[in-house]
Parts: sequence; structure tokens; C-alpha cells
Amino acid sequence: MYKMPNGPTAYFDVDDTLIMWTRPNHDTPKHDIVEVTTRGVKDSFVVNHHNVEYLKKLSIRGHAIFVWSAGGSCWAEAVIKALKLEKYVWAVGSKPTYFVDDIKDPRQFVGKHVYYDVNGVRTGFVPNNLEDDT
Repeated sequence: MYKMPNGPTAYFDVDDTLIMWTRPNHDTPKHDIVEVTTRGVKDSFVVNHHNVEYLKKLSIRGHAIFVWSAGGSCWAEAVIKALKLEKYVWAVGSKPTYFVDDIKDPRQFVGKHVYYDVNGVRTGFVPNNLEDDT
């Protein structure tokens, strides 16, 4: 069993969060493109720098970072390596299919939801009057 450290944690999705499924085109600047290789297949994706920087920021502030993907832990790991985020991430895994908890509304225990689109526009919610730490 792997144990995340005690203290604050942050969970990040991969697809359309850290990297975008929008394919780069000839106008896409090179610094906005990352090549990811998994299972012997290489593909190019647009980086969502805003969420990548937020991941780094939370890690530096002491959050244990868990990265998940519906594509599984191998895909999540390949993306983290391609983005050179290994030193910021504690663990990778598959995106949860279920959660089982006595609290009916996950917004009451999951905490803050933050998402930056590729233009840097932030959306999300901060439940239970939690202080926004961005």
C-alpha cells in the first residue's frame, strides 16, 4: 500500500487539464507543445501552462500532488515525465470511477475546485467558506 504524506493534498487530472486534446497546428508556438510517448506511440499535445504552474505552486507550498487520468496510471506517468514534473508529483493513478463516503455531497469534503483554461481564465468553486489560497 502506498501512503500519501499527512497534510494538504491536491489532485490533478491529465486530459484537458494539464495537456489539451486540441492538436497543435503550424501556428502553435513550440513552447506550448509537449510530445508524450506511451506504449511506443508518440503524440503531440498543447500544454495548459496555467494548470501546470498551479500544480508546481501547490507542490512548492507543501501539498502532496496526485495526478490521475481516465487513461490510467501509465498515461498519467508518461505525461508527468513529458512535462518534467516528476519532482512535484507524489503519485499517479487512474481517475476514480467511484468514491464511497458517508458524506453525500462530495463538495463538502473534496475541497476547492480550480481549473484554468488555456487562456488563463479561472473557474471552480470554494465550498464551506474555505479561504482561497491562489
